[in-house]
Amino acid sequence: MNEKYTAFCGLCCIDCIPSNHEFFNIVQNTEKMLSDLQFDEYAKLKARNNPVFEEYPTFIKVLREIESLKCPVPCREGGGKPECEIRNCVQGKSHLGC
Repeated sequence: MNEKYTAFCGLCCIDCIPSNHEFFNIVQNTEKMLSDLQFDEYAKLKARNNPVFEEYPTFIKVLREIESLKCPVPCREGGGKPECEIRNCVQGKSHLGC
């Protein structure tokens, strides 16, 4: 496997949820489709008979938070958490990994 996909901590970036681009495309497309359909208005109507639809705004907030987890590139190429202690330690000691 390509070394760039082995994070400084030893995890495989390909196995990490934030690097699953297909998943994030689905999340983004779902939010866009719901917006295009004006599902927020539909949810208000549905909430009259089914109170769970009152939580629709929370659902959208969760979708947006999920989108914010996306890691655009492997950590060896600048992705991952900027405040990653393991990366800082490894790079500070000029090691390849922890």
